[in-house]
Amino acid sequence: MQELPLRPAARMITTIGKDLIKDIPASIVELVKNSYDADAEDVEINFSKYTEGEETKISIEIKDNGHGMDLNTITNAWLVPATPNKLNLQHSIFKKRPLQGRKGIGRYAVAILGNYLQMETVHDKIKTIVYVNWDDFEEKEYLEDVRVEVETTSVDEPNGTLLRIIGDNEYFDLWNKKELKKLEKELRKLVSPFQNAFKNDRFEIKFKTTNFIDDSDTYNTYETIIEPLPIVEMYNYRLFGHITDQGIANLNFENNSLDVKQHKVIDPFKVNLDPEKEKYCGRIEIDLRVFDLDTASLESLQQKLSKTVDLAFNRREVTSKLKELTGVGIYRGGFRIRPHGDKGFDWLGLDSRRVQNPSLRIGVDQIIGFVSIQPEEASKLEEKSARDGLKENAYFEGLNEQVIAALRELENRRFDFRRSMDQTKKKTIYQKMENLFDFSAFQDEVSKSIERKFDEVSKGKSKGEATEEFFKVFNESLNEIKKEKEKEYEEIKQIIALYQGQATLGSITTVVLHEGRKHTSWFSNTLPRVFEWLKEFREEREEELLNISIDRLGKANDETIALLELFDKLDPLTMTKKGKITEVDLSMIIDHIENVFKNELIENQITVIKDFKEDKITWNGIEKDFRMVFTNLIENSIYWLKMDVENTNKSISISSEIIDGSLLIDIIDNGPGIKKEFIENEAIFSPGFSAKESGTGLGLAISGEALKRNKGNLKALYSDKGAHLRIELGDIEIE
Repeated sequence: MQELPLRPAARMITTIGKDLIKDIPASIVELVKNSYDADAEDVEINFSKYTEGEETKISIEIKDNGHGMDLNTITNAWLVPATPNKLNLQHSIFKKRPLQGRKGIGRYAVAILGNYLQMETVHDKIKTIVYVNWDDFEEKEYLEDVRVEVETTSVDEPNGTLLRIIGDNEYFDLWNKKELKKLEKELRKLVSPFQNAFKNDRFEIKFKTTNFIDDSDTYNTYETIIEPLPIVEMYNYRLFGHITDQGIANLNFENNSLDVKQHKVIDPFKVNLDPEKEKYCGRIEIDLRVFDLDTASLESLQQKLSKTVDLAFNRREVTSKLKELTGVGIYRGGFRIRPHGDKGFDWLGLDSRRVQNPSLRIGVDQIIGFVSIQPEEASKLEEKSARDGLKENAYFEGLNEQVIAALRELENRRFDFRRSMDQTKKKTIYQKMENLFDFSAFQDEVSKSIERKFDEVSKGKSKGEATEEFFKVFNESLNEIKKEKEKEYEEIKQIIALYQGQATLGSITTVVLHEGRKHTSWFSNTLPRVFEWLKEFREEREEELLNISIDRLGKANDETIALLELFDKLDPLTMTKKGKITEVDLSMIIDHIENVFKNELIENQITVIKDFKEDKITWNGIEKDFRMVFTNLIENSIYWLKMDVENTNKSISISSEIIDGSLLIDIIDNGPGIKKEFIENEAIFSPGFSAKESGTGLGLAISGEALKRNKGNLKALYSDKGAHLRIELGDIEIE
């Protein structure tokens, strides 16, 4: 059996260029990408024409100041089709740029631009010149038959590469005003919008034409620096400013979603860290730019971009370019610390946190962010020895938490803005159901219509008498239907209430995990040891082993009782049956919920102060609704007091009084409080809005709905000393 070698046809090389490069401008782009991969900072593209005999010829020169190539690289990489060289490297040699051309075929785009290529490349004072006649690849049968001329010489010139492409008239005819404009557009996509801000991303492209297209005012003799697409300036929302080395955030918010940009200075606030896990890492400069990705926002971005740069873009191109730019980079001294900000490196965990609350949280594909940190001595943020990012120590965790705290400010304001824009379009489920079963407009319209028709057909009776008799029957029937629908509506509301009750599950789960884990951990750690002691006792009969085992088993009984007490505490909070209106002892409910959170209150040194005008508060309502409301409100206060690590006198005050037949209950804590703007615009009561990092944004919204079912309201009152929530309850009859 013979083994025969594959013999690629010589025309395979020109076929690669013609078949794999989508159009003429794309071929230039492929060559410019090679300059980028060579760590060039400057690239110059020059189109010109000249006459040879009676034939017009095209000359295209692409010159860069990259690191150039030596003879070995040309022989073993440049002249090897589909070389895995760049695929193996992945990043450029000096600037560590992510390599653009990895297939090893982009350079053969030259073959569709002209008949002839002369490449001059300088590396370490050695110039190598390569002469390629692309016609040879069409004339020779096999690739091995084609020869490329190469010469080297010593020079006193800087590193860099020059591609000089010469083409006959047929190649000159490929270019016109439309193709050159398209080339400019594609080149603009290559240039980073961040290059002026950060030192290590400079990549400038100069585009020239010299006596090129005679009938074009623009592209006859033309020169321009290719500017980046200004997408980064077309954000919907921006948050920028700094956080001091003590965690004091001084931030600004911009809303660029309307015709006139809105700017707001955010009141300075302290970012509290967990001292056991996180530490402040010096001054942090922050600039976060967020884009909405719904259809209307992308269309608006497309229109802004096309209008600004006088080039046509479709939505797919805009979306693709935006995805290339998104990510949050960390910079020090103007240089980006890779891989922070690279595609697929979500160091802030934005996508995972967005899963919990997609209407509020920002995903990594929506944000272009810059985070600038101080030198290592001041920030304690150390780079890994392999230069692959920052060490994940307590200072890095502190950086993460502070950036997320800043982002939350943007997220909350974005959420509130989008909510306010949707308020005229969308209604709550209750409003929708109210409208669904409101037949008043239908009744009026049909009544008038029937009245007109009745006038036409009723001949035997007077109009007034016939109309009166007809409407008596009609209205009775319609009212009956309306009553039936209202009954269905009440049933639906009860079902919704049942599901809403499950929102309390978050608070219940917190207690179970916090309290239950202590007891179960005791069992998992102690029982194996008791087992080992008893085994030893059986063999050695040492009385001390038996005594210590009996002691531990006695404590096991105590732990079991504690677990049972915990479940007894939680049992009333898990009521799932439809609630009836009864006389409810609210003070007993408050005492019970305080007992549920007892250990957490003690551990965090939080005092609960109750001031009721009567010994106990009783009011008519649905018991499970009140349990849900007080659970959510007290759990919220505990959460924010825990976050206020510098507060040494934490307290929750619950007071009540009756005014003009209404019961008022105030829940006030001395934690960080609620921002005034979120109280005034009632954003905190919107489903999905949450200032908690992992909050669902349902607690206050559902509590408000629960109180409405009991003829009550939930209000937030502004206080500069903490959070102040007020429950207002009106009179309601017992069922």
